[in-house]
Amino acid sequence: FCPGNSGGVPLASTERKCRPAMTVGAISPPIFRRSARRRLSSVGCGALAWKRQLPDELEPSRRAAKTPGDGPWPGDRLAACGDLSAILATAETAAAQAAAAAELERLRAADEQAVAALLGSDAASALLSRMAALPHAVAFQATGCTFLLVAASHGRRCQRLVGALGGVQAALRAASAHAGEARVLEPALRALREMAAYSASNQAEILSGSGVQLVLGAMQDHSASPIIQVVGCGVLRNLTATSAEHQQRVFRLGGAEVVSVSMRGHPGSPDVQQAGCWALFCMCVRNAELQRALASAGAVDLALDALGQHPRHASVQEAGCWLVRELAAQIASDSSWRLVLGMGAVRRAMASSTPAVHTAAAGAARALATRAGFEPATPRGGLRRQQLAATLHVISE
Repeated sequence: FCPGNSGGVPLASTERKCRPAMTVGAISPPIFRRSARRRLSSVGCGALAWKRQLPDELEPSRRAAKTPGDGPWPGDRLAACGDLSAILATAETAAAQAAAAAELERLRAADEQAVAALLGSDAASALLSRMAALPHAVAFQATGCTFLLVAASHGRRCQRLVGALGGVQAALRAASAHAGEARVLEPALRALREMAAYSASNQAEILSGSGVQLVLGAMQDHSASPIIQVVGCGVLRNLTATSAEHQQRVFRLGGAEVVSVSMRGHPGSPDVQQAGCWALFCMCVRNAELQRALASAGAVDLALDALGQHPRHASVQEAGCWLVRELAAQIASDSSWRLVLGMGAVRRAMASSTPAVHTAAAGAARALATRAGFEPATPRGGLRRQQLAATLHVISE
């Protein structure tokens, strides 16, 4: 069992939020995304630069008979995205940047089918080619990475299409060439995070292209930037959520140490604490060997500190409780004092009114109680919530 209404591991993203069903795999799929598709009534639609393509079976007479309730035709969907002419422009004037930003807003507001069609057009290929040809154009690289980010945030199909276009390599090149330029680095890392969310091929390409080293280096070089820490943790989280092999790879490259330093360096930031807890959780979920390694590296204290310092932030409480659940065996066997601290933190989290926090806290409480010998492990998961709360109260008191 892993987090999520349907049993999936939460996905790190600021672009979308959804909870898809669990799929078959070594771990379980990532979820938890915030939408990047804002409906912008004030932004108009750009004209198409290419000819509208209609299905062969749709005759002109049928198109003329379409009623408003039938929904947009394929050409209308493409028109909603714009023609990418503003994004393809390389001029770094204020007017050019404003036009590109408006084009990106139209892309955010488009639906998945329209974005998928756009990614199959010559305009998208031209954009990726131009990014490769102009690696040192700062503004253009920032706009190009934002395009990759927005396109990939429209779902699994678009993530695969962006990767097939060469989006992973484009984002890696941009992040590497502009490692000290935050306005390029941030959208590049965000794009990598989106492309790694559900696509095994994109994940493999990031790993083979030294993407993990690049992300860890960015987090170390920008240690004072909370947003780079959050996005970097998100990339690591999406890379490790569904693969034991990826977990081992990221850990061997120093992922746990970098995340730990990030959390210790930003103790007052709930966003960093949440992202760090999720990254550590995905790095060790259903992996006893890495659970022991992370506990030895101080992950237990990081989880308990995050829960204690941010009691009113539901996102931190949820992430921290899931991490405590995975490290329950180490908490119970380490020392009675740490067990008491863990029980107390979970008990406080169970008082939250947020359902996701209740689910996480109940899982952590059950795991701690079982490992400590206070609750027999049963096929159906053990005690009810009221019994768990009573047990936690007795133990923590």
